[in-house]
Amino acid sequence: MIDVGHALDLQVTAEDVETREEAAVLCQLGCDQAQGFHYTADLPDTEYHAWCRHHADELEHS
Repeated sequence: MIDVGHALDLQVTAEDVETREEAAVLCQLGCDQAQGFHYTADLPDTEYHAWCRHHADELEHS
């Protein structure tokens, strides 16, 4: 699916990533982005924005 998405010139996001190992495999496969409990639990909007501000440098370099 990652290759199909890239062939269509799309950014590919994996959902429900729960472990470091899953994230590593997805990265090796060329997945552009990932989300899931490995990174953070579900957050309300206000907490999400605060989390993003706190992790901004980390997010830009990943």
